[in-house]
Amino acid sequence: MVKCLIIVFVLVNIVAGQSLFFSTVPANKQFYPRGNSEMPDSAEIKINGEISNNTFDTMSVIVKKNGQFFKRRTWSLNKITNSLFHLSVNVHAELAEYRFEIYGDTTLLVTRDSIVCGDVYVVNGQSNALCRAASSYKSEWIRTFGTSSGISQYCISDTTWDYAQAATQETHASVGVWPLRLARNIVEKDSIPVFVINGAVGGTTIKDHMRNQSAPQSTGTIYGRLLYRLQKAGLKNCVKAFYWHQGENNSDSTALIYADKYDTLYKNWKVDYPGISKFYLCQIHHGCGFDYQSYLRDVQRRMADKYSDLSVMSTIGLPGHDGCHYNETGYNQLGDNLYRLAAKDFYGSKDTVGITAPAIKEVKYRNSNKSEIGLVFDQPVLWPADLAGQSLKNYIYLDGVAGQIDSGRVFGNEVVLYLKNSSNAAKLTYLPNANYTNGSVYQGPYLLNSRGVAALTFDGVTISQFTNTENSVTAKLNIAKTFIPVALYSISGRRVAELDKNMSLQDINKLNIPAGVYYLKYRTDKSYQVRCLVKL
Repeated sequence: MVKCLIIVFVLVNIVAGQSLFFSTVPANKQFYPRGNSEMPDSAEIKINGEISNNTFDTMSVIVKKNGQFFKRRTWSLNKITNSLFHLSVNVHAELAEYRFEIYGDTTLLVTRDSIVCGDVYVVNGQSNALCRAASSYKSEWIRTFGTSSGISQYCISDTTWDYAQAATQETHASVGVWPLRLARNIVEKDSIPVFVINGAVGGTTIKDHMRNQSAPQSTGTIYGRLLYRLQKAGLKNCVKAFYWHQGENNSDSTALIYADKYDTLYKNWKVDYPGISKFYLCQIHHGCGFDYQSYLRDVQRRMADKYSDLSVMSTIGLPGHDGCHYNETGYNQLGDNLYRLAAKDFYGSKDTVGITAPAIKEVKYRNSNKSEIGLVFDQPVLWPADLAGQSLKNYIYLDGVAGQIDSGRVFGNEVVLYLKNSSNAAKLTYLPNANYTNGSVYQGPYLLNSRGVAALTFDGVTISQFTNTENSVTAKLNIAKTFIPVALYSISGRRVAELDKNMSLQDINKLNIPAGVYYLKYRTDKSYQVRCLVKL
């Protein structure tokens, strides 16, 4: 069990000769993380300390929840020179603010206000992670700690809690547009307060983010400043998920060592933030960068294959991209896309269809003369219309060469590319390194799913050879002794045709229906079954 320990030292003068010393006490606007094996939806708030030259019989705390009485705790004191006290109250993770009033007998000594309990999220990377916008949005339910400034002394001196904001960057309480949008979604849809902290620095390489192994919390490093702030906040052991949006400055030859550098970071994060249960990585957009952008994006795509607790989200296809960054609308859409993943992973969301970025599973020749290539994804995608005179077929490369695709068509999870001529290409790349043929930054068209989430780009994926599976469906269906067709449905679930019980697969294939993907419902000697069929 991972525990979160918050220790503060506060000295309060009560009367002449009498002092109240707190070893642990809440601060105004403090955020407490929920969750351990005993209290998965609550946090224990401790108030510990000592009174010198004590004259009180009791120390007590009255806790108010959203302005109403919630709980009272009392500790009996000894009237001796120094008297210790220990109070604790459990608060729930919900949209509630708690106020703590600490008394010696009936004398109010200390108040602490606007305290909440919820979930902790960390963001890091470069400029597209720290993104700002002219937004005044703040919420009492979204908190952060300290400053994201890159100046060491500012980081050390700013130890205050506050409402997160995205109007500035690398300043007090700044967290970035899409992280704030992510948090806002959690608050508004799941009714849980959120702590979000951002350690990103613009224009940085992955090397700039590496841990100083001899001094992990050194505020002279990006890694150390973030770790220092989370340690001071008492939250480093309670991080729920870690978001990484970085790579533009590694789209040169350093892309060749990016995977190794990320692996080192990943292992260090697991050590320093032991509560993390999920990592989210944003695949970079075309644009500001160098000659290895396509290669680097593919490295990022394949991260999900290596790490079972990591998901990769696409950033292409978002609105408002200026060639390097996004406007507020684009960042907000990224925050919405990332929220849906968190909602599934942490909040029991049933909205799970089309929320992930489509990922390539296989690239294969579809016929013996190699005039068709199939791109098989993990979910259905849509072939896009031309955009501003640009056609997707011109930005799919066979062995690095464009212009070999005549057209494309989608059948469920598979994109079929019809080639102008037979090909012996061994590798296929989806989308250019950075630009259109006219030199401007590539902004689409893209393969998208039904939710508008763009497919992850890929570079140099091996094209597997054609295997004749023409009769595989028939063979699979004929395993049962009895095959009685019932009905044919479209991919959207609409009934297309009622089928005669004596029809064969060959008869079904001759039906006067458009080419496409269909679901065949049929009955065997044991049960009803459904199979996916493709009519060409």
